[in-house]
Order: sequence, then C-alpha cells, then structure tokens
Amino acid sequence: MKIFFHLTKLSLFSTLIFLFFFIIYFYDYFSNITFEYFYNKNLQNYQKSKDTKIIGIYFSYDTFYHLNRRYLKEFYFLKKFLALNNINYIIITDRSLNLLDSFDIDLLIVNDCRTLPINIILKFKDYLDSNGKILFTYQSLIYNKFYQKNHYKIYELFNIANINFNNIEYNYFKISKSYKNYFKDYPKEILLSRKYTVNLQLLYNYEILAYLEDNTPFLVKINDNIYFLAENTFTIENYSNPYIYNFNIDLLNLILKLNLKKINPESFNIFLIIKPYELAFSNNFIFNSSLKNQKNLNLNHFLNKYLEKQKLNIKNLYNTQNLIKSKKNFYITIGIEDINLDKLKYFNLVGLSGLNKLGNFKNIFEDFINTNLVINELENGNKIISNSKDNIILFIKLNKQKGIQEIFSTHFKELYLKGNILILVIDMDNYIQDVVISEMPDSFSLEALKAQAIAARTYAFKSLKYKRHKNYNLCNKPHCQAFNGQYNETFKSYLASIFTHNLIITYKNIPIDALYHSTCGGLTANSQDVFNNSIPYLKSVKDYQDNIDNAYCKDSKLFKWKIELNKNELNSILSKTIPYFLAQKYEGNIYDIIIEKNQSQRINKLTIISKKGNNFYKYTVYKDDSIYLFSKDMYYPLLPSNFVEKIIKTKDKFIFEGRGFGHGVGMCQFGANYLGNHFDYSFILKHYYKGVEIKEVE
Repeated sequence: MKIFFHLTKLSLFSTLIFLFFFIIYFYDYFSNITFEYFYNKNLQNYQKSKDTKIIGIYFSYDTFYHLNRRYLKEFYFLKKFLALNNINYIIITDRSLNLLDSFDIDLLIVNDCRTLPINIILKFKDYLDSNGKILFTYQSLIYNKFYQKNHYKIYELFNIANINFNNIEYNYFKISKSYKNYFKDYPKEILLSRKYTVNLQLLYNYEILAYLEDNTPFLVKINDNIYFLAENTFTIENYSNPYIYNFNIDLLNLILKLNLKKINPESFNIFLIIKPYELAFSNNFIFNSSLKNQKNLNLNHFLNKYLEKQKLNIKNLYNTQNLIKSKKNFYITIGIEDINLDKLKYFNLVGLSGLNKLGNFKNIFEDFINTNLVINELENGNKIISNSKDNIILFIKLNKQKGIQEIFSTHFKELYLKGNILILVIDMDNYIQDVVISEMPDSFSLEALKAQAIAARTYAFKSLKYKRHKNYNLCNKPHCQAFNGQYNETFKSYLASIFTHNLIITYKNIPIDALYHSTCGGLTANSQDVFNNSIPYLKSVKDYQDNIDNAYCKDSKLFKWKIELNKNELNSILSKTIPYFLAQKYEGNIYDIIIEKNQSQRINKLTIISKKGNNFYKYTVYKDDSIYLFSKDMYYPLLPSNFVEKIIKTKDKFIFEGRGFGHGVGMCQFGANYLGNHFDYSFILKHYYKGVEIKEVE
C-alpha cells in the first residue's frame, strides 16, 4: 500500500513537472495564437474592397518607452488626420509584424519611431523588397533600441540620403520613386509651423521643388527620388498648419494615387477639428480617454510593459488614482512672470477645456475659443474659475500661415491678473508633475524622480506659510522652482507625483528647506560653507563608497570640469562684475587669483589681485558669491560650481579645474539617479538630508 501511495505521489509530481515545462515551452506559441485570433477579429472591419486603400501605422514600443507621452501625442494626431480624411488604417506593433506579409497594406507609415530594434528594421526592408511602400517621418530610424545613433549602413538599406542641417546630421526619408509635378497649384512658399527653419547642404545633385519662407529648400528631387526636408510632418505642429496639412494630403495622394481634398487655408481654424483637451493632451486625457476604445491597439498592454519596468502595474496605478480621490487636495498660487497683459495679447487663441466660468459668464465649455473675451475678463479683474483640477487653459500663438508657433498650457483652479502678472491657483499634484520634469530629466530612475517630487513639494508647502512673493506663493522661474506648464509633463513625472501624493520632508515636524542641485562632484556641502546659516539637516555628505572619482554622480557631464579663461577675457568680465557685485572700481589687469577652501572643499574666500603699473589691488568675495565674479551677464557664472580644486596660472590665461554643477547643498540629482537604481526614494532623501522624516500632510 505504501509503495502504491508513493508511486501515485511520484506520478502526480512528474505530471506537474511535465505540465510546468510544457506551459513554459509553449507559452509564447499559445500567447501568439490567442493574440492573433483577437487581433484578426478586429481586422474584419478593414477587409478591402476594390477602391479602398489601407494604411498601416507602426507603433514602436521602444520609442514609447523613451518618449511616452510625446510619442502617444504624435500617434494620436496621425490617427486623427487619417480618420478625418476617411482613410482606413490598421495599427502594426512588434507583436503583429506578420500583418505586413498577410494583409494587403498599401502604405506603412513609420512616424517618430526614433528607437527601432534591428529585427524590426530588417522586417521593414523585407516588406519594401516585396513591393511595399514605407513613409519614414520625423526622425524615425535615427536610433537603435538602446538610444544609440544607427550606423549609416542602416540608411543604405532604404537608399536614404544623408542630409546635413546646421552642422547636425539628420536623416530625412524617401517618399516615392516616381516623380510628378503636383505642386503647380501649390503656393510658392510653404511655411513650417516651427519657429525655426533649416539650411540645406547636400552632397548630391538635386532639383528644388518647393521652398520655405526664408528660401531654403523644403522639397527636393534626388536621383528620381522625392525627399521632404521638414523636421516635422504628421505631427501636431505641422498638422495645425493649413499648408503643411495640405502637404500631407499631397503626400498621400502622390503615393497612393488618391484624390483627397485639401482644405482652404483662408478659412482654416484649428479648433474646428481639434478640441483644446486634445491639444493639451493631458495625462488625465491619456489614461481616461486615449487608453480606451483604441481600434486594434491595446495600449493597456504597452502601458503595463512600461509600468513593469518601473516595478509597477496597471492595478497599482488605478488603485493609487482612486486613493488620491478620497484624500484632501492642496492648492498653490503661482505667478507666471513670463505672461503679463501685453503677452496675453500676443497670443492669437485661448482654449479652455472642461466646464469653466468667467466673471460675467457661466458654463463656458471646452470648445470655447474667444481670446478677446478672456483677456477682457482678466483685464477687468475677473477670474476664470474651473470646476475641476484637471481642466486646462491653452494660450496659443499662430504664425502668419495659421500654424501653431507657441503653446503655453496649464492646469488651473482659478486664473486671474494681479500686478500685471498672470496668476494661477493650481492643484499641488499637477504643479509637482510639471516641476519634477522641469528640474530633473525623464531618463532618470523613477525613485529619483519620486525623491525630486517630495523635495519640490516640501519647498512648495513651505511657501504656503512663507510666501516668496507678495501676491503669490511662488513664481515659475528657477530661483523658486522651474514651472513650464503641463505640456512638458511625462508619464514618469505623473507617476512620481501621484505615488508620493502629499508626502513632504520634515525635521522636528517642520518642513525643511529641501535644497537640491545637479551634481555634487562626490561631496555635498554644509549649508554654512555655501550660504551663511548652519542648518542641522544640510550637512556635507560623502557621495561615494571607496573613491571620490567613482562617486554616485560620475555620469554627469560636469562631474569634473576644466574651464580656461584668457586674461583679456577675464579683464573684460571683471571690469563689469566687480563694480556690480562689490561696488568697487576694477583697476589694471588680472595678476593672480587666490582661493581658500572650507570643510566642504568649496571656496570659502576668493581674492582677485590686479596690477596697474607698480600698484596691486585686491578684491575679495566669499563662498558661493565668488563664482559670480566670473559671469558675462551677472546671472550665470562661467564656472559650473564653487567646488574649485585648483587654479593654474599661465602666461596668457587661467585654468580652473573643479567638480560638480550647482551650489552643492542638499540632494545631488545625479547621485539620486544612481541611488534610485538600487534603493527607494526614502533612502535617497535620508542619505542627503540628515535626521529627517518623510510624512504625509494631513
């Protein structure tokens, strides 16, 4: 009986082992079968009739990972452009490349796909060799999946010319092998909606087909191939321009032999086809609208892949979003010092998303565009009031061809003018989302961005009690905290903000001065060594384990630096900065520079010695003020930090060798990025701020 029992157990165990390895071995096979079944089901709506053209749009996960929000925006508006012109399209991803073989696609558009794995590129080559047509646009193919520049041999696969613009090599892409002069009824000048144009330098014989407004070529014919030389096509900036919009129509008509109708530039109005909430493309819109009802593309799958790399998932995200709704919202008042009444009148259009109220009007909806009315209300001292923290206002400057030239957009609860400065009341989370990405690169680790979010929120909360400005808590300039509007937000800045909702740093239950800087050079500074006050939690921290040259921030380009200034240049600079900062006249010519260091290895005292005839003159400055003597504009010093290791004097110049970028007090951002790959935000903050606690504001 015991033998039978043991044999049964062994048999069951063996069966489980077999099933386990069977599932592992055949997982991808069954996964692909399941995916293709549901995917092909969605394609039934696209079965071709005789006169129907179908465009494939490639969705690049690798580009989505590096440029998620921006890439989704371009992807969204490409789909919208095709839908507005009643063009059928299907979306092709890394998981469905077989559609290039099995489905009759007339044209594949690869738009803004900057990072592409080599296997994808080779698949495109196979498709092209099978009489397929590909339209590469907006910097596609430039990088591999590791964000490294592709070898020029990649472009030779597609017979793509290398074209040099302003000494920066870009690669712009072939649109057709056949040529016909379809610009005979087209304007002689085609204007880009960007604020700049490019100068063309070609190594090939070429025929110019169309020009930009400054007479630089825009469309050229090279060896019977047609190349368009815009930086953007099928992107929101060009999509908003009626001439570029019509050029996109011409492209498709040329390649697909269609007869799509162009729009009348004279009557064009971007907001007849794009709503403000679409143009703003907020994270709220992405998560609540763009992720839903996606024709044959499950963005949840790609978002989950992205979140998994951040050690999160969709469930974490949705649970956190719901949890925040049950908690108290805090608001902060920000002065947008770049926008006064004159600047408001500079904008052509104002768009309001969601349900809003003006002082004399109620229920102004999302399609409301009346710049004069908005400006008049603000000028008369009335407020624009939003019923939701997620509503957005957009200020848009158009170029003379009605294309978007400049956008400033922001979330808001209230908006008004005071002291001729535009002031907004904004939800703290929305504010932090923007500040984080304005102060720290999106490429940094999520834990570092969380630490940055908490530091920025702490600084902001402290300003609620102690205003930095008379009429508002903070301004949008870097000396408060850089705030550039919601247009710059990314997924990571959004995640960093909501996953640290209402968290601040305290010392003895009081919010700290959460100072931070770019690069410490291996050693952060005591507060008293840079400024005047000794603060217990802002102490010098060794930011390395064994060797200062192997510090956590060594990946910064300014980890170590060398600046050379010739004596004539120094004399010119000092003749302005010494009277400005020291209220003394600068005499003679530079003779020597002497520094004394403090415990943090920063400059404690700097003495400039000049010589005129037989007389010597001394000019002394202390601590962080010292590097501002070496400034051409009295604001930005030529030396990245006051962590100057040595100064070498030669016959005709001074060579400064040093470390780091910024004042060096508090959190080192590049160091935080390194630590964020190994530890959480709490460890990072307690490493740089001594004796502190991280608490949730009630």
